Amino acid sequence: MRIRLTRGRGDETLTRRSLITGLVLISTAAPTTALAVQSAELYRTQAYVYGRFEARVQYAPGDGVVSSFFLWKNGSAAGVPWNELDYEKVNADCHMQTNAYTGTGPTQHSQTNAMPGNICAEYHTYAFEWTPTYIAWFVDGCEIRRETGAIAADFATNASAGLTIHFNTWEGNASFGGILNPSILPVNEYISWVQ
Repeated sequence: MRIRLTRGRGDETLTRRSLITGLVLISTAAPTTALAVQSAELYRTQAYVYGRFEARVQYAPGDGVVSSFFLWKNGSAAGVPWNELDYEKVNADCHMQTNAYTGTGPTQHSQTNAMPGNICAEYHTYAFEWTPTYIAWFVDGCEIRRETGAIAADFATNASAGLTIHFNTWEGNASFGGILNPSILPVNEYISWVQ
């Protein structure tokens, strides 16, 4: 599968290499006269409580391009309990930021993590392990981050209806992801498989 960040209208593309049943493509389209950028999101509507969530991904390159694999609690919004776990590729150097969002603010618990190789030029396997007592992030089978205590307890309490699997690409800005030069578009996030 390919998720494409594009410029203009009508060029959003999802090429299916191996269709994952139940995934839905959401795309925003800008008016023809706008030079806006289109983003794309691919997600499964079924929510899951606890387990291991894995995907083999090659993230979209480029400054100003945020490319991600994440788990999200439906209904998360400012003012209500928010639960989200992320792998987010940011900036021109294709570095990885992992996040856990909790609380009604929400509060972002972020880390920048060293990755094997170039995550925008190579496939790697990314996994979340979510249990009642911990949340762990893995890349190619190696644990890169673990959260216990209050963060794990927040997910156990507030995400009891489960989390849904998402992939997306979107335009960053000066405070997150970098400034996009539209001349680099289109760029693609590739997903080999999800389980």
